[in-house]
Amino acid sequence: MTKCPICINNKSIKSHLFELSELCKYLGNSVEFTQQGSTRIVKTSVIGDWLKLASQLRKVDMEWWRYKDEMSEIYCSSDYDDEALDEKHFTEYSTALTRFMYVTNAMEEAYRFIDKEFHSVETVINKPKGKRFREPSMRATVVIDQIPKESLPENFFHIMKNLEITFRKYIKHFSLTVKGINEVKETDNSAGLHFIRNLRNHIAHGIFPIVDNPDYWGGEDKKRNLINLLSHACRASAIYIQAILISFNEGFQSHDYFYMRDVWDEEGDYFESNCKVELAKSLHLKGTFSFANPVQSDC
Repeated sequence: MTKCPICINNKSIKSHLFELSELCKYLGNSVEFTQQGSTRIVKTSVIGDWLKLASQLRKVDMEWWRYKDEMSEIYCSSDYDDEALDEKHFTEYSTALTRFMYVTNAMEEAYRFIDKEFHSVETVINKPKGKRFREPSMRATVVIDQIPKESLPENFFHIMKNLEITFRKYIKHFSLTVKGINEVKETDNSAGLHFIRNLRNHIAHGIFPIVDNPDYWGGEDKKRNLINLLSHACRASAIYIQAILISFNEGFQSHDYFYMRDVWDEEGDYFESNCKVELAKSLHLKGTFSFANPVQSDC
């Protein structure tokens, strides 16, 4: 299969999530978020914590033999082979699903991080309060649509198109009805958010399918698309968080940032010259500055 000449330039999804988690940590911004009369502080560092969990997830081990030890004498070699295949299948499936859930927790915090911006959007100011969106996830679509196209991360719309293709295959494969996505315009910055939100809701409400091992029943294409969908959704979510950081930040404020900048000598200069908010436009691409070696210019 010929690889996409655009996607081939992306870092692996785990590397991408790690780089973004570090940028969130070094940025160290915080805002007040108020909902239903309750106020709390939302921090970019917490967004980064969830992204780091997602990046460091190696695999979710499935103990397929846990309840079968007592009956092991009646199993033949083919049964053992089948169980090994099941364990591999559900480990891959569960790992992708768990990583996406970690990333959606980061997204939920990112929605809250920009929630206050919603009230200053011109179309919102002139709208009665009773007709305004109430949930941060929907308010975020309005805010993100205001971001100028030139301020979006590189290959933004290509990444969102990949998400849309796999999402529409998903609803076709499983005959699902999803409200609101047919009105989504590809040219809207927020188009991908609608797919991410619906996918997250499907998982939260038990609609997202737990597919059987295709080695027995077929349907490898369905399984592969589900895994790809979760991966594309993670990638798109990270890109949205990058877009948010680019447009809504207060500069670097964390102690970690100032320590790296001031304690080191030449290495600190290298770090400062590369660790910029503008990095959020391209940190998902190979060959860019990496927080894995934040003070080593020769790596």
